[in-house]
Order: sequence, then structure tokens, then C-alpha cells
Amino acid sequence: MFRRLYRQRRRLALFAVLIAAAFTLMWQYTPELRLFFKHEMQGPNWIRFASLGIAVFLVFGAIAVLVISLAPGLRRGLEVGAFAYLIMECLRIVDPVLPLGLSVEAHYWFGFFLTYIVVELALAHDVGRKWGLRLPLRAAAERIVRAAPDAIWAALIPETGAADRHWVEGLVEVKDRPDLGPNVREARYRLGPYGMLVQRQDRRVDARPYHGVYDFEPNDDGPRRSGQSGTFELHCEGIAPGKCKVRITHTYEDVGLGTWLLLVLDDFVASELDGVVAHLTERRDWSIAGWQARKLARV
Repeated sequence: MFRRLYRQRRRLALFAVLIAAAFTLMWQYTPELRLFFKHEMQGPNWIRFASLGIAVFLVFGAIAVLVISLAPGLRRGLEVGAFAYLIMECLRIVDPVLPLGLSVEAHYWFGFFLTYIVVELALAHDVGRKWGLRLPLRAAAERIVRAAPDAIWAALIPETGAADRHWVEGLVEVKDRPDLGPNVREARYRLGPYGMLVQRQDRRVDARPYHGVYDFEPNDDGPRRSGQSGTFELHCEGIAPGKCKVRITHTYEDVGLGTWLLLVLDDFVASELDGVVAHLTERRDWSIAGWQARKLARV
């Protein structure tokens, strides 16, 4: 569980920065709050501010840890909620006109939930991608793994007739596609309520079990094409009997902002490697990548 929280350190850091910025604006532009603490608390003003800040971070920090630990499917709501909070505090500066019949509190919460929904939908659907907002992403992770090179290769490189050895439970079939190219394979992944992802994998390097590289893209040219295109690379170096240094790399050329943010905040490559290690050692998998793979495979 600690490793899961550590992999989420970027999300927790962004969440803390956004909450801190929003809290600072709230303190600065809410004279009623400053007046309350001036009369109710003793000591210099900086002590009052620090005390309130510590209390805020303890509460929000506890919420973030609980969400990541117990409800990882809601983890994106942390940065979305914090961003909506910051936007609402920024709007205090311009003092927007209140809708008729709504109190200040009702207007604030109405605006917060509306902002939350808009930001969530924009990120979830990669809205900016339609207008050319596409970002490159290259991420790598390295770890010492107690397993043989052949087992590591089978867990990470989809092979024909060996889908059950791969670490992703949702991989149901891998077959050769010589009609598409001499080194092309077709992998079928179960995606729960989203159906099936059919992925074309073009093997560029096949120095098994130590080095493998393949390009992947959805093998579907229809109007509902889904999935990402990119490159996967595995380096496996034997350093002792039954022990290897493993490095995996994912490269994407045009990821939407919402997907980019989700992958980066999840530290997804390191999380994937955590899932692989759990699979090879038959231990409980606490990784977010493993949780996501199991969720899609079993729905």
C-alpha cells in the first residue's frame, strides 16, 4: 500500500499546490475569515494563518490518502476538485454578480460543482485533442526483479499462444498477422464495458529474452476507433541467477491533455512494473496499473 501512495506522489503534490493556492486566495480575499481569526485566536497573524493551513492540509491530505487507498477509481477527482476550488477562489477577486434568489454560499457551491463537471468532462474526453492539443510522452521505469529473463519476457511481451503468461489479465488472445507484415501480431484485450481492444503490434527488435521493441496501435479504422498508439521497449539484464535488472519504456507521440495528465500523475510505467513484479512473485498487487487491469478484465 505504501508503494501505491508513493507512485501517486505527483498527484498528491499537485493536489497540495492547488489547495495551497486556493487557500491563500481565500484568506486574502475573505475579510470575514481574517476578522474571525483575529478575534477568536491569540498570537501573531502568521501563527493564525499557519495553524489554519496545517488544519486544512491535514483534512485534505487525509481525504486524498483515503481516496487513493480505498477508492482509486475516484483519484482523478482530487486534482479536478482542487482545480475547481482554485477557480472559484479566483472568481472571488472579480466579484461576479450573484444569480437572483441564490445566497452567497449557494452560488459558490453551484459554481464549484459546475466547474468540477466541466473540467472533469474536458479531461476525460481529451476535448483539446480535437483542436490539435496533443502532447508527446516518454516514460521509463527500472527495477531489480527476482525472476528469470524468460519469465520477465513472457510477462511483458505478448506472444502468440502464451496470452495466459502475460501480466495483464485482460489479454485474451495473441495471433500472428503475416498479412499485415512479417513481424506483426494482433493482441486482443478485454476492456470490460468498453468491449474489446484489438491492437496491432509490429515487432522491431526481438532479441529475446533480453531486448524487445514493438510499435502498437489500435487495429481498427472505424469511426469509434479507441486506444493509444506508441512504442513499448523492454531491456532485461541478468545480474545474478534468478535476478534481473528490468527497464521498460513507453513512448507516445500525440496524447491528449487529459490522458497525458492521468498517465503522468499515476506514474504509470513504474506502476506497471509494480504489477509485473507482483505477477511474477505471486504477491498481492497494490499497483494502480494492476487494479485497473483487473477491473477491466473482470467486468
